[in-house]
Amino acid sequence: MQKSTRTAIRQSPEMDQAVPSLVDAADGEESLVNISVPADVSVESAPVGCPHLEGRGQMIGIDEAKNKWLKDGVLTIPSEVDVLVQSTSRLGAGVPEITIPKIVVGEKSRLIFDDSPIHMKVKDITVHGSLLIGSQTCRVSSDITLEFYHDEQENIQEIYNRSGKGIVVMGSGSLDIHGKLYHHTWSRLKETAVASATEVVLQNDVNWEPGQKVVVVTSSMRDYPYEDQSEVMTIAAVKDKRVVQFTDRLKFNHFGGKEYQVEVGLLSRNVKLISSAQPKSMFGGHVMIMGQGRVSGAELYKMGQQNFLGRYPLHFHMAGDLKKKNSYLTDNSIWESNWRCISVHGSDNGIISKNVAYDVFGHCYYLEDGTEVGNEFSYNLAARIKIMGSTDEKSLKEIDTPGQGGFTQPEIDGVFSNPADRAASGFYISNANNRFIGNAASGGFAGFSFPNMPKPIGPNRGKPVIPKDVPLKHSSFDGNTAHTSGYFWHNGACIYLGGILTEIKDDKGNYRLNYVSGRPDWRNLRNGNDIFTNTKTFLCEAGLAHWGGFAEVHNFESHDSGKLAVLFGDSFLHNALFNGETPNKALLNFKPASRYTRGFQFYDTASRTIVKNVTFKNIKKLKNDTNMRSRNSCAFYNMTHSDEFTPEYMTVVAGIKYINVDESQKFCHDTQNTLAARNFNLIDADGSATGKGAPTIVGSGDIGFWKIDSRCTKQTDWGLWLCPKDSNRSVATVQLKDIERGGLVTHLWGVGNNEAGRSNYYPEKFFARQHISGPSASGWHVAFKQVPKEISVQVKSLEEGHWLVLSLTMPKSKVCWVDGWNKATDFVGLKSATRNTYWADASNGICMVKIMGLPGGVVFTRESLSLPEIASDRNPKSGFTIKTNCEGQSCKVENVTVPKQLL
Repeated sequence: MQKSTRTAIRQSPEMDQAVPSLVDAADGEESLVNISVPADVSVESAPVGCPHLEGRGQMIGIDEAKNKWLKDGVLTIPSEVDVLVQSTSRLGAGVPEITIPKIVVGEKSRLIFDDSPIHMKVKDITVHGSLLIGSQTCRVSSDITLEFYHDEQENIQEIYNRSGKGIVVMGSGSLDIHGKLYHHTWSRLKETAVASATEVVLQNDVNWEPGQKVVVVTSSMRDYPYEDQSEVMTIAAVKDKRVVQFTDRLKFNHFGGKEYQVEVGLLSRNVKLISSAQPKSMFGGHVMIMGQGRVSGAELYKMGQQNFLGRYPLHFHMAGDLKKKNSYLTDNSIWESNWRCISVHGSDNGIISKNVAYDVFGHCYYLEDGTEVGNEFSYNLAARIKIMGSTDEKSLKEIDTPGQGGFTQPEIDGVFSNPADRAASGFYISNANNRFIGNAASGGFAGFSFPNMPKPIGPNRGKPVIPKDVPLKHSSFDGNTAHTSGYFWHNGACIYLGGILTEIKDDKGNYRLNYVSGRPDWRNLRNGNDIFTNTKTFLCEAGLAHWGGFAEVHNFESHDSGKLAVLFGDSFLHNALFNGETPNKALLNFKPASRYTRGFQFYDTASRTIVKNVTFKNIKKLKNDTNMRSRNSCAFYNMTHSDEFTPEYMTVVAGIKYINVDESQKFCHDTQNTLAARNFNLIDADGSATGKGAPTIVGSGDIGFWKIDSRCTKQTDWGLWLCPKDSNRSVATVQLKDIERGGLVTHLWGVGNNEAGRSNYYPEKFFARQHISGPSASGWHVAFKQVPKEISVQVKSLEEGHWLVLSLTMPKSKVCWVDGWNKATDFVGLKSATRNTYWADASNGICMVKIMGLPGGVVFTRESLSLPEIASDRNPKSGFTIKTNCEGQSCKVENVTVPKQLL
């Protein structure tokens, strides 16, 4: 199968053009998705431009500097001085700790580390000049450790207030850390590694070394806090560059089949930034870069200061244009982090690439305020992402809320500095004007989270941008994978575009954040056209959930997931695979008879969906099924629970394939006798979904209304009518506006259909939206208990050239009319009309309007498939008004009478 083309990405010194991964087979030898990895690069190169060898004149050793400038625990290096930190181990004295409480590197001065074994204990380093551990062309190969500590009696709040316990690079300063280059920093399994195995086989060549630690990522359905099947292992040897042998045995199975493969990430680096061991402490070191920063090949262990804003393991903070500063963060590892991995705040156009993050509290790769743009996140791994807050049984049930609203979490001092961390994700994308290429995420509330932000937050709150409306452009989200996410909530997903983060002023005038995890109201949905390409998900509640106005998903796979995708608004799903079950043995505990898998969900209101070229695979009927189709596994299913919300627009599908799918499980339509169930419909444009081999209208089997004519057939297993679609007949929707709740009882009848059971009633108690859906080229009869004086009608969808007749029961002697429309003299004239026309028969209490599908509406078209939209809340049209002049008792209707012309 032809792979999609890729756009070359901007390179850091060790980056090269991306190439496809070696094992990426979804079905046999073919895959819909082109997942990429960075190309091999040379790790053997002669160092040049080494700061520790090319100092300015005479370097001053660290001991001499301490004697000259250390005062009250603060070493202040004056301007234009080079200070060299050198180990005495060259003299055979081991690696003694160098302890200096605080270092201030003055402007134009440099603190340089020798390429020799060094262990420095320090509280704070403030850099106005330069801190150098190697350079871009001279990676250090010795073991160098910076250990950040604080005294037990010190007040943590005071440490935070001084920006302490870590490295702070001021606007005039620069930071260079360049450890040994290990490539690849992470790979995927080439084959399954079983429990008790002592080695794994990788897809890519690596130069990892004995004694280093790696993480073998889980292939279970759930991670923190329910399970922990990711395993940290120590390397004993590496054979043939791809076989990694361990000093111990694996405890769990880790899946590496043809369908998908979990990751193995290198955690060890020779340059280490660590926090002193303090049991249960969440207050580690941090790195804040406001000037220039290049950190490559570093290991950050137990770093970050939980719930202290701006104190993250690696952090670009209000650093401006990172491209102009030649700043980047590449091939680092961040693990057992107290809070986050890498944060980009008020900084643009940076490169964050080939980093490995494991066992992290809160959002990992983090765009902070919603204004950060132009940054590239490529080939990063995030694994075992841990939500913040309580994880007792009661608290977890509060996250898994019923319905779509989700949970609400306000900002709480010392508990949730950003309440969105209650729904922590591998990648937190507050502004979509950034690029995400070849990343992998595992664990968390979501793998990739796109929160809706109506306004920026924090110090950037005044910027004129609406983050939620910034679209995810073509090729900006490409080749990414996500798994073992979304399990906290039945509406969760590995890739989640939902939730809303807002700022609220309190009584004291302070801004406080508030996060709601579920679907925002319509005013706060995403409005940009988000495009996803070459995306693979597995072990998800849903592969992708997009609560927004517009989405396109191209080349998409989901395996061993509850759902393929859930899409709102105008959406297009193109070239996709849903695989309900693979040989992954880690799933055995999650395959009870009650567990179901559902392919694609049709939403029940305000959506137009085009689905083309989708394959459903390995979907079988569950044992002990009691004919509740919605509770069983299926390829397509629809929402049928509501009497208030009902399908308004349409869905069209084409190019559907089934592999090892039970016939009865191709469609699930739960016969709940609700309005949404009775109004369900879709168009099978080529007959591939239904097996008819020709354009087909699919309608609810709950009532006879959708049996348009004698050519229709009832598919009992699916609970649906299947009827031929032709050039005159499709599906239409109208809305009767401004009708009081409970004031409408509707009966829909097809022209020429007088069989019993054709009525589609609208219950008074629940019906609020007044939407009516049905087949075009038909007559629909609407009966009111009390006929309104005026009836405002909007045509939501009606294909151009199609028509429908809307009939109203009227009291005798009353007539109706529509200003500006043609008036017919009888029913024959009405039916033959080619323009919008009405007909009134006062003697028989008849009012009819014929509505024509005229040009001028908004047509949603993708890949030769189209859906019309004449009017909606987002695209209002005046519609028309049926006038009756009905008022008072004389306009009550005692008996519903369907005009004989419609029978």
